[in-house]
Amino acid sequence: MLYRLISYYIIVIFFSATVAAQDSSSYEEGTTNFKGMKKSKETFLRDQIFQFQNQSFDLSSIEKNVQLLKNIPGIRQAEYILDTISNGIINVTYNVEELSTLTPIINLGGIRDNVWFRLGMTDFNWLGRGQFFSAVYQNNNGLHSGQVFLKIPRKHKSVWGYSASLSTWMSEEPLFFSEATVNYIYNNHSLGLTAIRHFGENTTIEFGNTAFVEIYEKVINNPEEILPGPKELTQNKILSKVAIDRDFLNYDYFYRQGYRWNLTYQNVFTFDEDVNFNSLLLRSYFYYRPKKKINIAVRAKFGLSTNSDSPFAPFVADSHINIRGIGNRISRGTAEAVFNIEYRHTISDQNTWASQFVLFSDIGSWRNPGGKILDIFKKDQLRHFVGIGGRAIYKKLFGATIRLDYGIDIYNPKYRGIVLGLGQYF
Repeated sequence: MLYRLISYYIIVIFFSATVAAQDSSSYEEGTTNFKGMKKSKETFLRDQIFQFQNQSFDLSSIEKNVQLLKNIPGIRQAEYILDTISNGIINVTYNVEELSTLTPIINLGGIRDNVWFRLGMTDFNWLGRGQFFSAVYQNNNGLHSGQVFLKIPRKHKSVWGYSASLSTWMSEEPLFFSEATVNYIYNNHSLGLTAIRHFGENTTIEFGNTAFVEIYEKVINNPEEILPGPKELTQNKILSKVAIDRDFLNYDYFYRQGYRWNLTYQNVFTFDEDVNFNSLLLRSYFYYRPKKKINIAVRAKFGLSTNSDSPFAPFVADSHINIRGIGNRISRGTAEAVFNIEYRHTISDQNTWASQFVLFSDIGSWRNPGGKILDIFKKDQLRHFVGIGGRAIYKKLFGATIRLDYGIDIYNPKYRGIVLGLGQYF
Protein backbone atom coordinates (compact mmCIF):
# COMPACT_ATOMS: atom_id res chain seq x y z
CA MET A 1 0.00 0.00 0.00
CA LEU A 2 2.80 2.40 0.94
CA TYR A 3 4.69 1.48 -2.24
CA ARG A 4 1.63 2.19 -4.40
CA LEU A 5 1.04 5.53 -2.67
CA ILE A 6 4.65 6.63 -3.16
CA SER A 7 4.58 5.52 -6.80
CA TYR A 8 1.36 7.46 -7.38
CA TYR A 9 2.80 10.71 -6.04
CA ILE A 10 6.01 10.30 -8.06
CA ILE A 11 3.95 9.88 -11.23
CA VAL A 12 1.78 12.92 -10.44
CA ILE A 13 4.80 15.10 -9.61
CA PHE A 14 6.61 13.98 -12.77
CA PHE A 15 3.55 14.54 -14.94
CA SER A 16 2.87 17.97 -13.40
CA ALA A 17 6.47 19.05 -13.97
CA THR A 18 6.32 17.81 -17.58
CA VAL A 19 3.12 19.70 -18.27
CA ALA A 20 4.43 22.86 -16.64
CA ALA A 21 7.61 22.69 -18.71
CA GLN A 22 5.68 22.74 -21.98
CA ASP A 23 3.35 25.25 -23.52
CA SER A 24 0.01 24.60 -21.82
CA SER A 25 -1.79 25.57 -25.01
CA SER A 26 -0.47 22.35 -26.58
CA TYR A 27 -2.78 20.36 -24.31
CA GLU A 28 -6.56 20.39 -24.11
CA GLU A 29 -8.69 19.31 -21.18
CA GLY A 30 -10.96 16.44 -22.11
CA THR A 31 -13.57 14.75 -19.97
CA THR A 32 -14.04 15.34 -16.24
CA ASN A 33 -14.90 12.31 -14.10
CA PHE A 34 -15.66 11.70 -10.43
CA LYS A 35 -15.05 8.65 -8.26
CA GLY A 36 -15.54 7.72 -4.63
CA MET A 37 -18.98 9.23 -4.02
CA LYS A 38 -21.33 7.41 -1.70
CA LYS A 39 -24.06 10.01 -1.27
CA SER A 40 -23.16 13.11 -3.28
CA LYS A 41 -24.67 13.31 -6.75
CA GLU A 42 -22.19 13.71 -9.60
CA THR A 43 -24.27 16.52 -11.10
CA PHE A 44 -23.94 18.42 -7.80
CA LEU A 45 -20.14 18.03 -7.71
CA ARG A 46 -19.87 19.16 -11.34
CA ASP A 47 -21.78 22.31 -10.49
CA GLN A 48 -19.23 23.21 -7.78
CA ILE A 49 -16.05 23.24 -9.91
CA PHE A 50 -14.57 24.99 -12.91
CA GLN A 51 -14.76 22.92 -16.10
CA PHE A 52 -12.80 23.66 -19.27
CA GLN A 53 -13.65 20.82 -21.60
CA ASN A 54 -11.93 21.18 -25.02
CA GLN A 55 -10.02 24.23 -23.77
CA SER A 56 -6.35 24.69 -22.91
CA PHE A 57 -5.23 22.60 -19.95
CA ASP A 58 -4.68 24.60 -16.74
CA LEU A 59 -3.11 22.75 -13.81
CA SER A 60 -3.70 25.65 -11.37
CA SER A 61 -7.46 25.44 -12.03
CA ILE A 62 -7.38 21.69 -11.38
CA GLU A 63 -5.68 22.29 -8.02
CA LYS A 64 -8.22 25.00 -7.17
CA ASN A 65 -11.03 22.57 -7.98
CA VAL A 66 -9.56 20.14 -5.43
CA GLN A 67 -9.85 22.83 -2.72
CA LEU A 68 -13.40 23.69 -3.85
CA LEU A 69 -14.35 20.04 -3.45
CA LYS A 70 -12.73 19.88 0.00
CA ASN A 71 -14.77 22.95 1.02
CA ILE A 72 -18.03 21.09 0.37
CA PRO A 73 -19.61 19.85 3.62
CA GLY A 74 -19.13 16.12 3.80
CA ILE A 75 -16.06 15.88 1.54
CA ARG A 76 -13.22 14.76 3.78
CA GLN A 77 -10.52 14.67 1.11
CA ALA A 78 -10.14 15.14 -2.64
CA GLU A 79 -7.38 14.50 -5.17
CA TYR A 80 -7.00 14.43 -8.94
CA ILE A 81 -5.64 11.94 -11.49
CA LEU A 82 -4.53 13.02 -14.97
CA ASP A 83 -4.74 10.73 -17.99
CA THR A 84 -3.20 11.77 -21.31
CA ILE A 85 -4.81 10.30 -24.41
CA SER A 86 -4.14 10.82 -28.09
CA ASN A 87 -4.00 14.24 -29.78
CA GLY A 88 -2.88 16.04 -26.59
CA ILE A 89 -6.16 15.55 -24.71
CA ILE A 90 -5.96 15.25 -20.92
CA ASN A 91 -8.81 13.65 -18.98
CA VAL A 92 -9.21 14.60 -15.32
CA THR A 93 -10.61 12.32 -12.63
CA TYR A 94 -11.39 13.66 -9.15
CA ASN A 95 -11.32 11.08 -6.37
CA VAL A 96 -13.33 12.18 -3.34
CA GLU A 97 -13.59 10.67 0.12
CA GLU A 98 -16.92 11.37 1.76
CA LEU A 99 -17.96 11.70 5.38
CA SER A 100 -21.41 11.00 6.73
CA THR A 101 -23.28 14.31 6.93
CA LEU A 102 -26.33 13.11 8.90
CA THR A 103 -25.27 14.15 12.40
CA PRO A 104 -26.99 14.43 15.78
CA ILE A 105 -27.41 17.74 17.57
CA ILE A 106 -26.54 17.41 21.25
CA ASN A 107 -25.94 20.55 23.28
CA LEU A 108 -26.36 21.30 26.95
CA GLY A 109 -25.15 23.79 29.50
CA GLY A 110 -25.99 25.29 32.80
CA ILE A 111 -25.25 27.39 35.79
CA ARG A 112 -27.11 27.50 39.10
CA ASP A 113 -30.91 27.54 38.58
CA ASN A 114 -30.54 27.47 34.79
CA VAL A 115 -30.04 24.23 32.83
CA TRP A 116 -30.76 23.76 29.14
CA PHE A 117 -30.29 21.06 26.52
CA ARG A 118 -30.79 20.74 22.77
CA LEU A 119 -31.40 17.54 20.79
CA GLY A 120 -31.96 16.99 17.10
CA MET A 121 -30.44 16.06 13.78
CA THR A 122 -28.94 17.88 10.86
CA ASP A 123 -27.76 16.94 7.38
CA PHE A 124 -25.26 19.18 5.58
CA ASN A 125 -25.65 17.24 2.32
CA TRP A 126 -29.38 16.59 2.19
CA LEU A 127 -30.32 14.32 -0.74
CA GLY A 128 -26.67 14.39 -1.88
CA ARG A 129 -27.07 17.85 -3.43
CA GLY A 130 -25.38 20.10 -0.86
CA GLN A 131 -28.68 21.11 0.72
CA PHE A 132 -28.98 21.74 4.46
CA PHE A 133 -31.77 20.29 6.62
CA SER A 134 -32.16 20.33 10.40
CA ALA A 135 -34.77 19.51 13.02
CA VAL A 136 -34.09 20.35 16.67
CA TYR A 137 -35.78 20.33 20.07
CA GLN A 138 -34.62 22.51 22.97
CA ASN A 139 -35.56 22.54 26.65
CA ASN A 140 -34.87 25.58 28.84
CA ASN A 141 -35.67 24.66 32.44
CA GLY A 142 -38.73 22.69 31.34
CA LEU A 143 -39.80 25.15 28.60
CA HIS A 144 -40.08 23.56 25.15
CA SER A 145 -38.71 24.92 21.85
CA GLY A 146 -38.05 23.53 18.38
CA GLN A 147 -37.20 24.36 14.78
CA VAL A 148 -37.29 22.78 11.32
CA PHE A 149 -35.03 24.43 8.74
CA LEU A 150 -34.28 23.74 5.06
CA LYS A 151 -31.73 25.58 2.93
CA ILE A 152 -31.13 24.97 -0.78
CA PRO A 153 -28.13 27.20 -1.59
CA ARG A 154 -28.66 26.98 -5.33
CA LYS A 155 -30.61 25.03 -7.91
CA HIS A 156 -28.00 23.34 -10.11
CA LYS A 157 -26.03 26.02 -12.02
CA SER A 158 -28.61 28.70 -11.22
CA VAL A 159 -27.51 31.76 -9.25
CA TRP A 160 -30.66 31.43 -7.11
CA GLY A 161 -31.53 29.41 -4.02
CA TYR A 162 -33.84 29.66 -1.03
CA SER A 163 -34.42 28.67 2.60
CA ALA A 164 -37.48 28.06 4.79
CA SER A 165 -37.94 27.70 8.54
CA LEU A 166 -40.69 26.91 11.04
CA SER A 167 -39.88 27.42 14.72
CA THR A 168 -41.14 27.98 18.23
CA TRP A 169 -39.05 29.25 21.13
CA MET A 170 -39.79 29.41 24.87
CA SER A 171 -37.54 30.70 27.63
CA GLU A 172 -37.67 32.55 30.93
CA GLU A 173 -36.00 35.91 30.47
CA PRO A 174 -35.38 38.97 32.62
CA LEU A 175 -36.87 42.24 31.38
CA PHE A 176 -35.36 45.37 32.84
CA PHE A 177 -37.73 48.13 34.01
CA SER A 178 -36.62 51.25 35.85
CA GLU A 179 -38.41 50.10 39.02
CA ALA A 180 -37.24 46.48 38.99
CA THR A 181 -36.13 43.50 36.94
CA VAL A 182 -39.07 41.21 36.15
CA ASN A 183 -38.93 37.67 34.77
CA TYR A 184 -41.21 36.74 31.87
CA ILE A 185 -41.96 33.51 30.02
CA TYR A 186 -41.17 34.42 26.42
CA ASN A 187 -42.79 32.49 23.56
CA ASN A 188 -42.07 33.06 19.86
CA HIS A 189 -43.79 31.27 16.92
CA SER A 190 -42.38 32.03 13.46
CA LEU A 191 -42.45 31.10 9.77
CA GLY A 192 -39.71 32.39 7.48
CA LEU A 193 -38.87 32.34 3.75
CA THR A 194 -35.62 33.67 2.26
CA ALA A 195 -34.27 34.00 -1.29
CA ILE A 196 -30.55 33.52 -2.00
CA ARG A 197 -28.66 35.21 -4.85
CA HIS A 198 -25.07 34.25 -5.71
CA PHE A 199 -22.56 36.71 -7.14
CA GLY A 200 -19.48 34.83 -8.25
CA GLU A 201 -17.72 32.23 -6.16
CA ASN A 202 -17.51 33.97 -2.77
CA THR A 203 -20.45 36.38 -2.43
CA THR A 204 -24.12 35.78 -1.66
CA ILE A 205 -27.03 38.06 -0.81
CA GLU A 206 -30.06 36.78 1.09
CA PHE A 207 -33.35 38.62 1.47
CA GLY A 208 -36.72 37.57 2.81
CA ASN A 209 -39.40 37.80 5.46
CA THR A 210 -40.36 36.07 8.69
CA ALA A 211 -43.84 36.37 10.18
CA PHE A 212 -43.93 35.75 13.92
CA VAL A 213 -45.94 36.17 17.11
CA GLU A 214 -44.32 37.09 20.43
CA ILE A 215 -46.05 36.29 23.71
CA TYR A 216 -44.80 37.51 27.10
CA GLU A 217 -46.26 36.18 30.35
CA LYS A 218 -45.12 37.57 33.69
CA VAL A 219 -43.67 35.12 36.23
CA ILE A 220 -45.40 35.78 39.56
CA ASN A 221 -43.83 33.95 42.50
CA ASN A 222 -45.47 36.11 45.19
CA PRO A 223 -49.07 37.18 44.40
CA GLU A 224 -48.82 40.03 46.92
CA GLU A 225 -45.78 41.56 45.25
CA ILE A 226 -46.49 44.44 42.84
CA LEU A 227 -44.21 44.30 39.82
CA PRO A 228 -43.93 46.73 36.89
CA GLY A 229 -44.83 45.71 33.34
CA PRO A 230 -47.89 44.07 31.78
CA LYS A 231 -49.13 40.74 33.10
CA GLU A 232 -49.35 39.40 29.55
CA LEU A 233 -48.46 40.83 26.15
CA THR A 234 -49.01 39.45 22.62
CA GLN A 235 -47.50 41.13 19.55
CA ASN A 236 -47.84 40.23 15.86
CA LYS A 237 -44.77 41.17 13.84
CA ILE A 238 -43.04 40.70 10.49
CA LEU A 239 -39.30 40.72 10.01
CA SER A 240 -37.67 41.75 6.72
CA LYS A 241 -33.96 41.18 6.23
CA VAL A 242 -31.11 41.62 3.77
CA ALA A 243 -27.77 39.89 4.38
CA ILE A 244 -24.48 40.06 2.48
CA ASP A 245 -22.01 37.21 2.96
CA ARG A 246 -18.37 37.13 1.78
CA ASP A 247 -16.74 33.74 2.32
CA PHE A 248 -13.02 33.09 1.73
CA LEU A 249 -12.61 30.08 4.02
CA ASN A 250 -10.71 26.94 3.04
CA TYR A 251 -11.13 23.63 4.88
CA ASP A 252 -8.66 20.83 5.52
CA TYR A 253 -10.34 18.12 7.59
CA PHE A 254 -11.31 19.97 10.82
CA TYR A 255 -8.89 22.85 10.26
CA ARG A 256 -9.86 26.18 8.75
CA GLN A 257 -7.87 28.92 7.06
CA GLY A 258 -9.02 32.30 5.77
CA TYR A 259 -11.79 34.73 6.65
CA ARG A 260 -15.49 35.35 6.30
CA TRP A 261 -17.83 38.22 7.12
CA ASN A 262 -21.58 38.71 7.13
CA LEU A 263 -23.55 41.97 7.30
CA THR A 264 -27.26 41.67 8.13
CA TYR A 265 -29.90 44.42 8.15
CA GLN A 266 -33.30 43.68 9.69
CA ASN A 267 -36.52 45.62 9.98
CA VAL A 268 -39.25 44.47 12.38
CA PHE A 269 -42.73 45.93 11.99
CA THR A 270 -45.20 45.53 14.87
CA PHE A 271 -48.75 45.54 13.52
CA ASP A 272 -50.57 46.28 16.78
CA GLU A 273 -48.49 49.41 17.48
CA ASP A 274 -47.60 50.48 13.90
CA VAL A 275 -43.94 50.64 14.95
CA ASN A 276 -40.76 49.96 12.95
CA PHE A 277 -37.62 48.60 14.56
CA ASN A 278 -34.26 48.42 12.75
CA SER A 279 -31.04 46.57 13.49
CA LEU A 280 -27.67 46.07 11.84
CA LEU A 281 -25.29 43.22 12.72
CA LEU A 282 -21.76 42.61 11.44
CA ARG A 283 -20.16 39.22 12.10
CA SER A 284 -16.61 38.46 11.01
CA TYR A 285 -14.49 35.33 11.35
CA PHE A 286 -10.77 34.81 10.91
CA TYR A 287 -8.87 31.51 11.03
CA TYR A 288 -5.12 31.13 10.96
CA ARG A 289 -3.04 27.96 10.94
CA PRO A 290 0.56 28.93 11.83
CA LYS A 291 1.61 25.32 12.36
CA LYS A 292 0.26 21.92 11.38
CA LYS A 293 -1.41 21.23 14.75
CA ILE A 294 -2.41 24.79 15.70
CA ASN A 295 -5.52 26.70 14.62
CA ILE A 296 -6.25 30.24 15.84
CA ALA A 297 -9.94 31.19 15.57
CA VAL A 298 -11.29 34.73 16.01
CA ARG A 299 -14.86 36.04 15.88
CA ALA A 300 -15.99 39.65 16.20
CA LYS A 301 -19.62 40.79 16.35
CA PHE A 302 -20.90 44.36 16.30
CA GLY A 303 -24.61 45.13 16.48
CA LEU A 304 -26.66 48.34 16.53
CA SER A 305 -30.42 48.77 16.69
CA THR A 306 -33.14 51.35 17.21
CA ASN A 307 -32.44 52.64 20.72
CA SER A 308 -35.92 52.30 22.18
CA ASP A 309 -36.18 52.55 25.95
CA SER A 310 -37.83 49.16 26.09
CA PRO A 311 -37.16 45.94 28.00
CA PHE A 312 -37.55 44.00 24.74
CA ALA A 313 -34.10 44.83 23.31
CA PRO A 314 -32.79 42.54 20.52
CA PHE A 315 -29.18 41.78 21.52
CA VAL A 316 -28.71 39.28 24.34
CA ALA A 317 -25.88 38.02 26.52
CA ASP A 318 -25.97 34.24 26.86
CA SER A 319 -23.90 31.06 26.85
CA HIS A 320 -25.41 29.72 23.63
CA ILE A 321 -23.82 32.12 21.15
CA ASN A 322 -21.81 34.86 22.88
CA ILE A 323 -20.00 34.19 26.17
CA ARG A 324 -19.38 30.74 27.58
CA GLY A 325 -20.31 30.34 31.25
CA ILE A 326 -22.40 33.50 31.51
CA GLY A 327 -25.80 31.73 31.61
CA ASN A 328 -29.01 31.93 29.60
CA ARG A 329 -29.99 35.40 28.36
CA ILE A 330 -28.86 37.27 31.45
CA SER A 331 -28.96 40.70 29.80
CA ARG A 332 -30.36 42.60 26.80
CA GLY A 333 -29.22 45.69 24.93
CA THR A 334 -29.69 47.88 21.86
CA ALA A 335 -26.04 47.63 20.82
CA GLU A 336 -23.44 44.95 21.30
CA ALA A 337 -19.74 44.34 20.80
CA VAL A 338 -18.49 40.76 21.24
CA PHE A 339 -14.99 39.43 20.65
CA ASN A 340 -14.12 35.72 20.90
CA ILE A 341 -10.72 34.15 20.40
CA GLU A 342 -9.71 30.49 20.61
CA TYR A 343 -6.37 28.74 20.58
CA ARG A 344 -6.96 25.20 19.30
CA HIS A 345 -4.06 22.76 19.67
CA THR A 346 -4.39 19.27 18.25
CA ILE A 347 -3.19 16.70 20.78
CA SER A 348 -3.89 13.57 18.76
CA ASP A 349 -4.85 13.02 15.12
CA GLN A 350 -5.51 9.41 14.20
CA ASN A 351 -7.41 7.92 11.29
CA THR A 352 -10.77 7.92 13.07
CA TRP A 353 -10.46 10.25 16.06
CA ALA A 354 -8.69 13.51 16.83
CA SER A 355 -8.58 15.61 19.98
CA GLN A 356 -7.85 19.25 20.70
CA PHE A 357 -6.96 21.35 23.72
CA VAL A 358 -8.58 24.80 23.70
CA LEU A 359 -7.94 28.08 25.50
CA PHE A 360 -10.51 30.84 24.98
CA SER A 361 -11.38 34.41 25.85
CA ASP A 362 -14.94 35.76 25.41
CA ILE A 363 -15.49 39.51 25.83
CA GLY A 364 -18.81 41.29 25.40
CA SER A 365 -20.48 44.57 26.17
CA TRP A 366 -24.03 45.81 25.64
CA ARG A 367 -25.71 49.23 25.55
CA ASN A 368 -28.72 49.38 27.85
CA PRO A 369 -32.03 50.31 26.14
CA GLY A 370 -32.28 54.09 25.85
CA GLY A 371 -28.63 54.57 26.79
CA LYS A 372 -25.78 56.27 24.95
CA ILE A 373 -23.56 54.50 22.44
CA LEU A 374 -20.49 55.26 24.58
CA ASP A 375 -22.06 53.24 27.40
CA ILE A 376 -20.86 50.14 25.59
CA PHE A 377 -17.31 51.07 26.60
CA LYS A 378 -18.10 51.39 30.32
CA LYS A 379 -16.43 48.86 32.58
CA ASP A 380 -19.64 47.96 34.42
CA GLN A 381 -21.20 46.89 31.09
CA LEU A 382 -18.27 44.66 30.16
CA ARG A 383 -18.35 40.89 30.69
CA HIS A 384 -15.10 39.01 30.21
CA PHE A 385 -14.97 35.24 30.62
CA VAL A 386 -11.87 33.14 30.05
CA GLY A 387 -11.65 29.40 30.11
CA ILE A 388 -10.36 26.09 29.02
CA GLY A 389 -11.93 23.40 26.88
CA GLY A 390 -11.49 20.16 25.04
CA ARG A 391 -12.61 18.79 21.70
CA ALA A 392 -13.11 15.16 20.66
CA ILE A 393 -13.44 14.92 16.87
CA TYR A 394 -14.87 11.88 15.08
CA LYS A 395 -13.32 12.25 11.65
CA LYS A 396 -15.70 9.97 9.76
CA LEU A 397 -18.76 12.11 10.51
CA PHE A 398 -18.99 15.71 9.26
CA GLY A 399 -19.14 18.25 12.07
CA ALA A 400 -18.86 15.57 14.76
CA THR A 401 -16.88 17.62 17.25
CA ILE A 402 -17.82 17.10 20.88
CA ARG A 403 -17.15 20.35 22.73
CA LEU A 404 -16.73 20.92 26.46
CA ASP A 405 -15.87 24.40 27.77
CA TYR A 406 -15.59 25.87 31.25
CA GLY A 407 -15.71 29.66 31.54
CA ILE A 408 -15.17 31.97 34.50
CA ASP A 409 -15.71 35.72 34.88
CA ILE A 410 -12.30 37.31 35.50
CA TYR A 411 -13.86 40.31 37.27
CA ASN A 412 -16.25 38.30 39.46
CA PRO A 413 -15.06 34.66 39.72
CA LYS A 414 -18.27 33.49 41.42
CA TYR A 415 -19.89 33.65 37.96
CA ARG A 416 -18.86 30.56 36.04
CA GLY A 417 -20.40 27.75 34.03
CA ILE A 418 -19.94 24.71 31.80
CA VAL A 419 -21.08 24.50 28.19
CA LEU A 420 -21.24 21.14 26.40
CA GLY A 421 -22.09 20.96 22.75
CA LEU A 422 -21.63 19.34 19.36
CA GLY A 423 -19.56 21.34 16.89
CA GLN A 424 -17.05 24.12 17.39
CA TYR A 425 -18.36 27.18 19.23
CA PHE A 426 -17.74 29.24 16.09
